Amino acid sequence: MVPRAWRVSLYAVGGIAVVVLILAALLDRGGGGPDIALVNDTDVTFCRDFFMGIPGEARECNSLLEAHETVTLGPPCPSDEVVGLLLTSEADGQRIYENWATCDEWDESTVTIVEANGRIEASDDLPPRGP
Repeated sequence: MVPRAWRVSLYAVGGIAVVVLILAALLDRGGGGPDIALVNDTDVTFCRDFFMGIPGEARECNSLLEAHETVTLGPPCPSDEVVGLLLTSEADGQRIYENWATCDEWDESTVTIVEANGRIEASDDLPPRGP
């Protein structure tokens, strides 16, 4: 038979393990967000803005995506929340990229900005939208 002190210790260790697992699960998804790679292969600096709200609404330049910079980021949000990403030229405010997707759809996606034939173009690897 297991001594009483050992049983109490085993229950305490088991309880702590359960709490740690629950916290790890909450931090992994609830406090984080999708991992979105932004790849800027141009000589231009862009304003980047994640938003929930009215599409096409005027935005402020909250963060910069510097020339030739790659960042991985994402807004904290529930998996089914729709979030928009807007990229504009820092110099003149020209919209380069604008798209919306759920946080799950954004997760592990990549938005790439390139310059081709004197034009700046952005593309992503999000799943195509249905009709």
